Amino acid sequence: MKIIPQKKLSKNHNVSTESDSQLLIRYGWFFLFLIFLLYVSFWIISFLVVQFVSIEDEARYFWKWEFLELVSEQKIELPQDLQERYTDIPYTIELLDMDDVENAFAALGWKVYITEAFLQQIESYEELDFIIGHEIGHVENRDVLRSLISSLPVTVLLNMFGGNYGMTIFDSMIGNAHSKIHETRADRNAIDFLQQRNGHVGCALDFFKKSN
Repeated sequence: MKIIPQKKLSKNHNVSTESDSQLLIRYGWFFLFLIFLLYVSFWIISFLVVQFVSIEDEARYFWKWEFLELVSEQKIELPQDLQERYTDIPYTIELLDMDDVENAFAALGWKVYITEAFLQQIESYEELDFIIGHEIGHVENRDVLRSLISSLPVTVLLNMFGGNYGMTIFDSMIGNAHSKIHETRADRNAIDFLQQRNGHVGCALDFFKKSN
């Protein structure tokens, strides 16, 4: 048997010269592009959905849904004066027993939640009207439903591969931008809601000063 000396590979031979770090960067950019494409696709779908699902249908379909599993256990009775104050609006306002959380948020099914700790920080009915009007704005602008639809596939994908770190990156890159748009529109709704109830718009400035 004749042994043939090993041939040297030519420079044009199809062998990758990329390092592991370069490959990682390439796949990382591809993964980010995939996430962006998914988000944009479902963001467009969310606009189509709200065209066919009216706000009344949303309330009808999701009225049994809770924002979280624990919400049902943390709900406490809304003070009588607040129950009477908001009987003229078609929204369910729920008070949550969360001493360490100062927040208010909207949920599917025409629901507005406010924590007791946050309620304790409110100094006037007008401030409360502004907060309630802000959350109603999220409901009427369909922010809750659209955010759920547009972020659901991305959330699932990131939780599978990137975990909480991936969600942090997504929120920083895309989520915060849309959140600011939603918050600005909800603030306009809050001012309109306050004016409809003959409240003083200046209380909104007091609310922002305390929040900052």
